Amino acid sequence: MRRRAWSFAVVILLALHGLRGDTVWAADPVAYVTEIHRGTNGEVLVKLDAEADWKVPQPLLGLHSGDQVRATGDGRAVLFYPHGGAPQTVTIANSPMIVAAPSSPGGTAQSGSTLAWFVRSVVVKSLLGMQGTPRDVQGGVRGEDKHLVDAEAPLILSPRETRLFPGRPTFEWEGNDQLRYTVRVRGPEGLLWEEVNLPRRPVSYPTAAPLLRPDVGYEWELSAAGYRAQRSPFELLSDSEALRIRDALTALEGTKREGYPPATIAVMRAAVLFHEGLFQEARSGLEAAVLLHPNEPTIHFLLGRAYAAIGLHARAVEAFQKARSLARQ
Repeated sequence: MRRRAWSFAVVILLALHGLRGDTVWAADPVAYVTEIHRGTNGEVLVKLDAEADWKVPQPLLGLHSGDQVRATGDGRAVLFYPHGGAPQTVTIANSPMIVAAPSSPGGTAQSGSTLAWFVRSVVVKSLLGMQGTPRDVQGGVRGEDKHLVDAEAPLILSPRETRLFPGRPTFEWEGNDQLRYTVRVRGPEGLLWEEVNLPRRPVSYPTAAPLLRPDVGYEWELSAAGYRAQRSPFELLSDSEALRIRDALTALEGTKREGYPPATIAVMRAAVLFHEGLFQEARSGLEAAVLLHPNEPTIHFLLGRAYAAIGLHARAVEAFQKARSLARQ
């Protein structure tokens, strides 16, 4: 599970031949479209420097110097500059905006080592093929096929193929309320905890059970009479890792004072969590962000990425379809 969590970052780092601090390479996008607001009678369009026609941008589209962004009516877009500089909002008043690298990087890039690390993680995440649907859901749903046929079949929801902050995990699932469930947790040494005859409700790992250690691969199992048992891996962060990541997330909240829009902050927060393999935490944050920004395609798109990362393919497909609809309608 951990190898999968980090494989995305490894691939892109190899593709980039390394990420050198805050250096802006010529081939790197200088900005990303983090918000696309079409409004009630507006539109957002982009024209890449190498192309002749204007087109509808996809969520997290990377932009290079010379590319243009245009808004009409009450439409607007937000551009995030990962190598420094405050985000820019494109409206009808300043359209078309010609993208250019910041002449004097500032903002998060100059805010200390924690945020410098944060900026690099955002770049890695943003460049990770974000313009397209992940391969494992392009062919439709697979991981939840049985659940789609039988909507009352047990389905593991959380934790699911993810790293977690330290503490006692809470196990959640879907299924028939009339069934009774068994939950088991195993580690390298074997069975650690078992609870039987459970109703369908979240259950936390008890304090009386053996302590779960950081950086150790664990697996929990959900079973019910008449259905095949499901299993999913998880892993806890070390205290030092958790502190580093929480420091970055706390610093990220401070970007509100620098004029970063809330939806863009939600995107940046998800990028940090994805980069660290905290897919469950990213999913929870994005589900909350969708409620606050229901018409923002980038949030739906990233939620689809979170669902795909933890194997909830049906939910991923639905989220990607919603993102495409909001971007194009």
